[in-house]
Amino acid sequence: MLLITPRAAFLLAAILLLGAGMPAASGAEVVLFQEDFEGSPPQVMEMSTPLGVWDVGPDNATPAGGHSSPHIAETRPGQDYQNYDIGRLITDEINLAGTTAPRLTFNIYYDTEPIHDGAFIWIWNGSQWFPLSPVGGYPSQCDFGPTVLGPNCWSGKSGAWLPQEVDLSAYAGQQVRIMFMLLADYSITAPGVALDDIRVIDGVPEERGVLDHFKCYAVRPIDKFEPREVTLVDEFGEETVTVLRPTRFCNPVVKCTGESCAELSHPEAHLTCYQIQSGPRNPQFKKRTVVVSNQFGDQQHLVVSAHGDLLCVPSLKSLQGRGGPK
Repeated sequence: MLLITPRAAFLLAAILLLGAGMPAASGAEVVLFQEDFEGSPPQVMEMSTPLGVWDVGPDNATPAGGHSSPHIAETRPGQDYQNYDIGRLITDEINLAGTTAPRLTFNIYYDTEPIHDGAFIWIWNGSQWFPLSPVGGYPSQCDFGPTVLGPNCWSGKSGAWLPQEVDLSAYAGQQVRIMFMLLADYSITAPGVALDDIRVIDGVPEERGVLDHFKCYAVRPIDKFEPREVTLVDEFGEETVTVLRPTRFCNPVVKCTGESCAELSHPEAHLTCYQIQSGPRNPQFKKRTVVVSNQFGDQQHLVVSAHGDLLCVPSLKSLQGRGGPK
């Protein structure tokens, strides 16, 4: 018997970044640009001038206040954005000279009219603007903005601060600026978009590359499991689900390809996966395309077509003998 104890994101845009470029040491993570909106003035070239859509100040709008500090950048603080708003937040120039794996990270909170209003990001390479997409893709499909296949914006309600990451490796060695935009159409407004903790970093963090592989086994509970309701928030949105029963138990596993084997980084970490059922009041799930890369292939295009049906929880495991009830 296994005792499994769960242990314990027209025009729109917002831009935030900071920086003073410096080359990254091999294997090290170096912060090139950082803005948490606690200093004055912020390291931005433009904040919707002369439209005045973006501003920096104390956070009185989002559920938990500033993501990591009291001050944030947000659209029209204390009020909804307006019809036809075009909000641009453009960073100072960021030097990516000597970088090998630059990336942009930030936290975003948004509450907009779905589909017709939203936010997205662009990058300036010294001669023209190019659209960017966060790792994993945008969560929503808006009827404006960059002409891309699939989702192209943050729109609707995030429900919480969401961490975002954008791969900038295609712009390594260049001088760039980042623009976050908010675009609104002619009707229906909402609180808008907030940003905090914008950074441009080079190098791979130490915790990267040490995520273990897992092998999952079918399980059935011996003791009665009482279903319970939880609310889940990720980059695809907020959803209330009922946790029905445990169905899978996952061990960290050593995986070998030829003579090369991946060592376990966290042998004590396990997962218990529960079947979940989406609640009747949740909005209909909108299909979206994500691009993933791993050892089985780079740039794999996957269609996310439905609400999730499993919730996997980090767990501690103790073995209480082999076998069990038939």
